[in-house]
Amino acid sequence: MKSRWLIGLIVVAGASALLFGVGNWLLPPRATQNERAQNPPAKPPNCPHGPDLALLKLTDGSLADVRIVQVRDTKLYVPADWLARNFVDSTTEQLGPEVSYELLEQFSPDIHKNECPGIVHLLNLHGATPRFGNNRENFTFFGLAGNFAPKEVAGSGGRMQGFALLVQAAVTTHGDEMDRPRLTSVGNYWIKGNRDFFLLKGGPTNEARQAKYSAELRALANWLIEPPATRSNDRVFFDSPDFP
Repeated sequence: MKSRWLIGLIVVAGASALLFGVGNWLLPPRATQNERAQNPPAKPPNCPHGPDLALLKLTDGSLADVRIVQVRDTKLYVPADWLARNFVDSTTEQLGPEVSYELLEQFSPDIHKNECPGIVHLLNLHGATPRFGNNRENFTFFGLAGNFAPKEVAGSGGRMQGFALLVQAAVTTHGDEMDRPRLTSVGNYWIKGNRDFFLLKGGPTNEARQAKYSAELRALANWLIEPPATRSNDRVFFDSPDFP
């Protein structure tokens, strides 16, 4: 009786192993983890003296604290604090390399909190290397955390919170030109800044506010393109009850 029980156990174990092996053989190969390479910008005191430095000089002789992001052929002069979520060095220090890993390869070079002024960061139009497998996203974009149109958060004791915007390249990762940006399922306000990029706000749209949002997005797009040396750097956008 005992031997029959032992033989049955062996048969069941063998069948399970066979089924497991056949299942693995039928399934597609397991995706392997990819590595992303760090590509830091130049840092003080070893700073190059490029042509963009003159475009950052303010009337008092100081340099505007911006990050220059190039989308195709267009340079955007973005206030540094609007891109703080993309700082690889400070994110690594605060949250660890596993979190900052996702920020690598979005720009070339990577965006850092501590970097030389005037560095031009190219948006990677091919998309970042995926963490697993080989399938890249079809669209490349980055966020502007400008805290636009801040409102008091209910029950927060006075904390203010505004919305963010997206800058999306006007070409897919396959090189196809786009007339419209990739939209969310609930709508967007958006404009095409020029042939190179879209500027958009995600979320439900209101037809009565469409013209005002479009005009403000257009003004912001033009402001981002204009160098700090010649623009009004203290200008505030979406500062009105018309932009909830």
